[in-house]
Amino acid sequence: MLTQNPYLYEFNTKNPYTKPLIPIDKFETIHTKIQQHAVAYLCRIEPSNSALYQSLAEEFKEELNYEPYKESEREFFAGCFDPESNMFKSMFSFCVVQMACYLRFLKERKMYKKELDQIEIKNPMYIISMPRSGSTFTHFCLVSDPHASSIQMYEHFCPGSKTMSEEGRLKIATTVVDSINTNNDQFKSIHALNPRNPEEEYFFQTVQNECFAHIGGLPRLEQYRCNAFTRNFDYVYEGIIDEMKMHLMEFPLKDKDFICMKCATHFITPIPFFKIMAKDEYNPRIVWIHRDPVKQLYSAITAYLNAMGRLKDDLGINDYEFINNNVIYLHQLYLKNTLTVRESWIKENPERKKFICDISFKEMIQNPIETTKKIYEYFGIEYSKEFDEALKDMLENGQPQKEFGRKEAETSKITFNPEEIRKSYDWYFNSEYGKYL
Repeated sequence: MLTQNPYLYEFNTKNPYTKPLIPIDKFETIHTKIQQHAVAYLCRIEPSNSALYQSLAEEFKEELNYEPYKESEREFFAGCFDPESNMFKSMFSFCVVQMACYLRFLKERKMYKKELDQIEIKNPMYIISMPRSGSTFTHFCLVSDPHASSIQMYEHFCPGSKTMSEEGRLKIATTVVDSINTNNDQFKSIHALNPRNPEEEYFFQTVQNECFAHIGGLPRLEQYRCNAFTRNFDYVYEGIIDEMKMHLMEFPLKDKDFICMKCATHFITPIPFFKIMAKDEYNPRIVWIHRDPVKQLYSAITAYLNAMGRLKDDLGINDYEFINNNVIYLHQLYLKNTLTVRESWIKENPERKKFICDISFKEMIQNPIETTKKIYEYFGIEYSKEFDEALKDMLENGQPQKEFGRKEAETSKITFNPEEIRKSYDWYFNSEYGKYL
């Protein structure tokens, strides 16, 4: 299998928002302050565990100084030379919460080590797709199965239960959700967030400084964008495996049960996904959603623009043409890399082809029950009467997005020519996957 993305991001020398990185020696002070504030944040969330939290930064100094993690953090602060600026303060607050969650996870993993080593991953179901390709809807459909175990949003921020109460874990997730919604009251109509809802791995990946939304939505992060294509994010995916195991310890599976994960990759880092999460011995069941890339871009660009609401003081945040061009370029790379890595993974062992069930976004949205049955038939899973009833009930009454509606693409902020974009994807439409578009 390939060990590096074949298509790399070319540094945009014409990006007017690119700013220099803070020198390493000067950033050290910021990095230390983030640690101090992260520990203080945990102590405020759950004062009864303060003694445990106060030693975390020192205990996990090696992990916090691990180059892929720390350098990602430094790149977030590109151009943030004024500590009094809103841009600096917004990024600092973001990094504090992420590091607090990461430190807590590291402690949980250390405390759980013996138990984690004994847990086996068997028959996981992974729903993967490009951003804004129906993975949320598909996830809600599949986890309606009484045998499907899903990871809730609060778990992604705070996996494991040894170092914090459920109340505290929920409080952290609620704080993040409130922050997002307060800064953009329309975000609910794009992605309805709830700490108790089954959610995607994005939130856990962000805790470890892999942030695809920032790559697409923040023009200033040119260095981070470029390096994300070559950076070794194996540690993130090794973390996801341990997060899964922590979930299985807290919510043990029975008989026919299986864990169902949403978007352990949004095609940004396909190599560690296949290498670490889709090992042959796991018998992975990968539901791969394909969507017309033009329609997907309309939705994705709208989502990126709205997701940056709490970073509204950042550079270029309202330069819609730049963001359009940036996302178009990125998404071509994501898709080409992932399909090429997929082919190399299967070529290494042709038996792996059976691990992937390709579906169409369109058919999943229009015929969710029939498409779900098709997925279950492909993987040889029983489609039970209980699941059928639960799925129908979810479709009728349980879709979180129904409460807030679905935001249409903001066409006034879309600057690309759809026909030109469609033509640039001829290679995809004319491939073996074209029938799913």
